[in-house]
Amino acid sequence: MQISSKLTRGLVIFLSRSAADPGKYDNIVLELKALGCSAIMVSGSVIEEKDVERAIKMATKPVRGVIQASMVLKVRHSPLVHLTTRGVVADELKPY
Repeated sequence: MQISSKLTRGLVIFLSRSAADPGKYDNIVLELKALGCSAIMVSGSVIEEKDVERAIKMATKPVRGVIQASMVLKVRHSPLVHLTTRGVVADELKPY
């Protein structure tokens, strides 16, 4: 079953440091609405426990899953982009 069919009548909470940017996620929200899904944009970071708790409290339906998809793109002074799995995880997540 596709993710889109599971989202029907569902709710997606976007926890993002850029969630407050006006218009940045309008297309995503409209696409989810077309699928019959609601979306809530929450400004914050996954490394801040209080931000995650605030996002979960904003849920108007039970939380049935979590997708953690943050990443950090590191660009060196060369024509090549350097991205490591360790850098992606270590830069965004810290133990509590």
